[in-house]
Amino acid sequence: MRLRPQYTGHVWSYDFVMDRTHDGTRQTETEWHRITCFNGVGKRVAEHVIKGAMIMVTGRNHYTLWTDSTGQSRYGCEIIAEQVDFLAKAQGVTCPPLAPSI
Repeated sequence: MRLRPQYTGHVWSYDFVMDRTHDGTRQTETEWHRITCFNGVGKRVAEHVIKGAMIMVTGRNHYTLWTDSTGQSRYGCEIIAEQVDFLAKAQGVTCPPLAPSI
């Protein structure tokens, strides 16, 4: 998991990368996910999540459509986090204990 946090007011947005290896084919598939956390959920995530931490996000999908500068239609999807559970801290990293679920 790679993490790129952005903070604006009371909204925290994170771009997560998930790498999967398919059994048998040995091909790695990389998927980017934008997760947006509002208010208290976002504050707790910003305080406790570091690169390599394992989390579980419960929320809803939000889809957007826009036109870029070349006139091409673009689509996006983000997950609006309603709850974040901290499953395990990053291996080999010394940090404060992870908080319980929010």
